[in-house]
Amino acid sequence: EVEKELLKPFTFDEPTKKALDKQLSEYEKVQRTVENNSANVGEILNLSEMVLSELRSLDMEMSINNLSLAINNIEYRWKRLCESLVQRKRNLLSLWNNLDEMTKITNENSKWLTDCDNLCDQIEQESSTRLSQEKSANYVKQLNNYVEEIAIQNQTLNIVEKLYNTVLTANVDINNIRTITTETRRILIIWKTITTRITTQKTRLENYIIQMRNYRILYESLILKLTQIDVDLTNIKHLQNFNGTDE
Repeated sequence: EVEKELLKPFTFDEPTKKALDKQLSEYEKVQRTVENNSANVGEILNLSEMVLSELRSLDMEMSINNLSLAINNIEYRWKRLCESLVQRKRNLLSLWNNLDEMTKITNENSKWLTDCDNLCDQIEQESSTRLSQEKSANYVKQLNNYVEEIAIQNQTLNIVEKLYNTVLTANVDINNIRTITTETRRILIIWKTITTRITTQKTRLENYIIQMRNYRILYESLILKLTQIDVDLTNIKHLQNFNGTDE
């Protein structure tokens, strides 16, 4: 029963200290069970050695061999069980440290990554409408700020990805761990795609700004030419009127 208990995958209700305390409490129950049975196991092994010694003196080889194998098996399993007990606590604390660090970094980066993703969504939605040059330039400025933020946080997000993979490959219930790390998985998905999304939206906006600038230059040039034509026509009309008066 204890061997099965020590092989059970770790589960957490949530990635909090309270969930760790619950796991430690369950571990301590198993530890007490092992400690309470330690004396019994020791006594059984001692008595078995005494029986073996008696049997050897009676030269009963077949009985000795079978009993010797059984004793060695119990001794081996008990040793492995005690080692597994110590290792399970180490694994639990290591898993918790990784999970805790991953959760903290996730919470620190969740908002700005979500805001950036939402901004890209907003730009995509508004791209079908006519944006002003000023608004487009403001969007480009915001996107540039996020590019800088991503460059700063890339190493940190790489750490999150490594921690996530480490947690998933630990002795955990995979469905449980996926549930409590949903937010981490979400920001990792955003992070993997956000640079491409920003580049796409920036290129679109910058091309639009250039087109608007060229249009404004052309428009102003046409207005000047039309104004000049209007002036020239007015001068011609005045000249015609003047010539008519002279006649």
